[in-house]
Amino acid sequence: MKYILPILIASTLIACTKRDDLNSQLHSAEVRINDGNTLTTSCYLICNGDTTKASETQEDIAIPYIVNIASIPFIDSIDDDYEFFCISGSNTYSSYGAMLYIPSSEVYSSSYFIKKGDQQLELLITQIY
Repeated sequence: MKYILPILIASTLIACTKRDDLNSQLHSAEVRINDGNTLTTSCYLICNGDTTKASETQEDIAIPYIVNIASIPFIDSIDDDYEFFCISGSNTYSSYGAMLYIPSSEVYSSSYFIKKGDQQLELLITQIY
């Protein structure tokens, strides 16, 4: 009997630790990306009351966004003054919100960060759809 109690206590502590690890993984901040969107920009000329379409461009874009932002220790609220940005080569895309718009061609070559004041954290991509 004296050996069963320590084994039972140890197995309970291990189970709690594993549960805490799983819980922190489920609720950690991450980046998910909605890819396969198209942004269309049109330019119109108005001359003497006539409207003419001058040009139209289309670009394939992706929309990275932060999930579980509240789990970041230095973020108190989604309304905090923080910057979400990604760096791809010499290009930087940023937003003062939890969502970005970037070219689809740069999804896989980008690193994603959140910054508030002098605190910065790199975020991992967990899903691209």
